[in-house]
Amino acid sequence: MRSSGQALRVKAVGQRQWAHFKEIDKALISGWLVALIHHIVSSFKCGTIELAVMNSGIFSSEAKELAILNFPFLFANEKESDAIVDEPIGKKMHALLEPKGIIGLSYWEIGYR
Repeated sequence: MRSSGQALRVKAVGQRQWAHFKEIDKALISGWLVALIHHIVSSFKCGTIELAVMNSGIFSSEAKELAILNFPFLFANEKESDAIVDEPIGKKMHALLEPKGIIGLSYWEIGYR
């Protein structure tokens, strides 16, 4: 069993390590995510990945028009967004991905800004 002095030293060392980790964490994770997203999109195109639930913004590298769906305050409410993406506009957005080897099935709601 540790004494209170040992526990405080361990806690202090852990906080310093965590603070250091948080600084390098941002760069590592952002670089890792970019690489992972690129890999996933490439895997869709060549057929290695057949199905996934993903944000439409991820595919904006393949069809820049999809980026508009992530604009803040674009939709007034959930009903309005469903009416847009479930009707012809949403289908046209999916059609933009088909020549790239990606078939969109539906839109995933990840919250409204």
